[in-house]
Parts: sequence; structure tokens; C-alpha cells
Amino acid sequence: IWIHNDAQLRNFILNTHENTVYGLDFEASGPGVIEKDIAEMFLFIATYAPMFSPERLKQALCFLSYATDLGINNHVFFTCIQDIWNGIGKRRNYSNNVKIPDNLLQRAHDILLGR
Repeated sequence: IWIHNDAQLRNFILNTHENTVYGLDFEASGPGVIEKDIAEMFLFIATYAPMFSPERLKQALCFLSYATDLGINNHVFFTCIQDIWNGIGKRRNYSNNVKIPDNLLQRAHDILLGR
């Protein structure tokens, strides 16, 4: 499957009048697994300022609940989450004590399992 490979909010435009999303900046696109793009967007939503605020967590989980229609593999998704989180941490110079909240990961797991 062909994926975006840079699934950040700044690379998408939402047209609420037409209920349509347009992608931009496809220079990094290529073959991959859809779980990577979903995991990347999920984490970017959760970590934009204010990082891991209740509103950001709610938005990330809402996005994930819509994305479940794409047939996401739970194991692949969480493997991607860890890889992407490591990359975000390096780019943003997070110390090792900055972690993804356990409640966010648990809720994501529940959503992917249809709970």
C-alpha cells in the first residue's frame, strides 16, 4: 500500500463544508503500512502544544476511532507508535522521562479492539 510517510497535521487540509480531507507534501510518500500513517497522525495530534492536554488526548482518540474503519492491525499500530515516538523525541529533544501517558495507550488499545 502507498502511504504518506509524513502524516502531520500541517500536511492536510480539512474542508468541513464538503467533509473532505486533502493531503499535501507527498515527497516522502512510498510503500508502507497504513498503521504507520495512522500512528504518526495520532501522536502528532496528541503532542502538539499543549502536549498531552485533556483536549489533545480527546482529539487523538477521536481521530483513532474514525481511523478504525481502515482495518488497523493492533500489533503493527503499537509497534509503529513506539518507533514514531522515538523519532519525535529525538527531533524535539525530549529527555527519556517524557513518556506517552499510559491512559492514552490503554484507550487506544480499547478503541482498536472495539471496546
